[in-house]
Amino acid sequence: MFGKKKLSEKECSDIADKSEDVPSECLIFASVKAKLDSKNDPFAGMPGGAARAVRNAQIQRRMSTRHGQGVQGKKSSWF
Repeated sequence: MFGKKKLSEKECSDIADKSEDVPSECLIFASVKAKLDSKNDPFAGMPGGAARAVRNAQIQRRMSTRHGQGVQGKKSSWF
Protein backbone atom coordinates (compact mmCIF):
# COMPACT_ATOMS: atom_id res chain seq x y z
CA MET A 1 0.00 0.00 0.00
CA PHE A 2 2.95 2.31 0.53
CA GLY A 3 3.89 4.32 -2.53
CA LYS A 4 0.75 3.22 -4.35
CA LYS A 5 -1.49 5.96 -5.69
CA LYS A 6 -5.18 5.57 -4.96
CA LEU A 7 -7.24 5.56 -8.15
CA SER A 8 -10.11 7.99 -8.54
CA GLU A 9 -13.54 7.09 -9.91
CA LYS A 10 -12.74 8.86 -13.19
CA GLU A 11 -9.50 6.90 -13.64
CA CYS A 12 -11.25 3.63 -12.83
CA SER A 13 -14.02 4.45 -15.29
CA ASP A 14 -11.43 5.11 -18.01
CA ILE A 15 -9.74 1.77 -17.26
CA ALA A 16 -13.11 -0.02 -17.46
CA ASP A 17 -13.77 1.59 -20.86
CA LYS A 18 -10.47 0.33 -22.26
CA SER A 19 -10.30 -3.19 -20.86
CA GLU A 20 -12.00 -5.68 -18.60
CA ASP A 21 -8.92 -6.05 -16.41
CA VAL A 22 -9.95 -3.57 -13.74
CA PRO A 23 -8.00 -3.35 -10.49
CA SER A 24 -9.91 -4.63 -7.46
CA GLU A 25 -9.74 -1.22 -5.77
CA CYS A 26 -11.92 0.16 -8.59
CA LEU A 27 -14.77 -2.19 -7.73
CA ILE A 28 -15.80 0.00 -4.80
CA PHE A 29 -17.37 2.45 -7.26
CA ALA A 30 -20.94 1.62 -8.29
CA SER A 31 -20.56 3.27 -11.70
CA VAL A 32 -17.56 1.08 -12.55
CA LYS A 33 -19.43 -2.07 -11.44
CA ALA A 34 -22.42 -1.11 -13.57
CA LYS A 35 -20.19 -0.49 -16.58
CA LEU A 36 -18.56 -3.92 -16.22
CA ASP A 37 -21.93 -5.64 -15.78
CA SER A 38 -23.33 -4.00 -18.90
CA LYS A 39 -20.33 -5.21 -20.91
CA ASN A 40 -21.05 -8.78 -19.86
CA ASP A 41 -24.82 -8.62 -20.42
CA PRO A 42 -25.82 -8.95 -24.08
CA PHE A 43 -29.39 -7.88 -23.19
CA ALA A 44 -28.37 -4.67 -21.41
CA GLY A 45 -30.13 -2.27 -23.80
CA MET A 46 -33.41 -4.17 -23.94
CA PRO A 47 -36.45 -3.39 -21.79
CA GLY A 48 -36.92 -5.76 -18.85
CA GLY A 49 -39.83 -7.74 -20.26
CA ALA A 50 -38.21 -8.26 -23.64
CA ALA A 51 -34.90 -9.32 -22.13
CA ARG A 52 -36.66 -11.85 -19.90
CA ALA A 53 -38.65 -13.22 -22.86
CA VAL A 54 -35.48 -13.69 -24.93
CA ARG A 55 -33.67 -15.44 -22.07
CA ASN A 56 -36.64 -17.75 -21.48
CA ALA A 57 -36.83 -18.58 -25.19
CA GLN A 58 -33.12 -19.40 -25.25
CA ILE A 59 -33.41 -21.64 -22.21
CA GLN A 60 -36.43 -23.43 -23.69
CA ARG A 61 -34.60 -23.95 -26.99
CA ARG A 62 -31.52 -25.31 -25.25
CA MET A 63 -33.55 -27.67 -23.10
CA SER A 64 -35.62 -29.01 -26.00
CA THR A 65 -32.77 -29.61 -28.44
CA ARG A 66 -31.00 -32.94 -28.36
CA HIS A 67 -27.55 -33.10 -29.86
CA GLY A 68 -25.87 -36.10 -31.42
CA GLN A 69 -29.11 -37.86 -32.38
CA GLY A 70 -28.02 -38.76 -35.87
CA VAL A 71 -29.77 -37.99 -39.15
CA GLN A 72 -33.28 -38.03 -37.69
CA GLY A 73 -32.47 -35.39 -35.07
CA LYS A 74 -35.32 -34.80 -32.61
CA LYS A 75 -37.47 -37.50 -34.23
CA SER A 76 -35.27 -40.26 -32.91
CA SER A 77 -35.95 -41.43 -29.40
CA TRP A 78 -33.45 -42.13 -26.69
CA PHE A 79 -35.63 -44.66 -24.85
